[in-house]
Amino acid sequence: MSPAQPAGLSWTSYQDPSGFSVKLPAGWQVRSRTGTQVQFAGPHGRFVVVIAWTTHPQADQLADWRQQAANRAESDPTYQQIRIQPVAYRGYDAAVWEFNNVFQGERTHVIDQGFIVRPRHLGYAIEFYGPDADWSPVFATMWNELLSSFGPAG
Repeated sequence: MSPAQPAGLSWTSYQDPSGFSVKLPAGWQVRSRTGTQVQFAGPHGRFVVVIAWTTHPQADQLADWRQQAANRAESDPTYQQIRIQPVAYRGYDAAVWEFNNVFQGERTHVIDQGFIVRPRHLGYAIEFYGPDADWSPVFATMWNELLSSFGPAG
């Protein structure tokens, strides 16, 4: 197992002042926080979780990801789209955007699930990224727990 994902992984709850909650692996901490997103990193900092929110979500999550992907493709010559597709997530208008690019000199794998909790009032994105070479085992251990443990602001 990679140093980013030790055996016997335990989870801790995080409650954000904005109102959302999520479980993260023990040892993960807030790396940065702005008015609309929180970035978390593990003890080795190679994998990152970002939770972003907006009080003015687009009307259609899939269309939003497609537009953002088109912009990324124009501005980042290392961008390689894997998929953009609608997904079932708690009955929300939700879509997933997955791609590779080069970030800080390393081939990086990114998955970003966006969903509209309250149309015109609240939307979230849960993004997970890290080195492509170590992606599969870490993703397999973390992604479903991140999604299932997430709770939007009330």
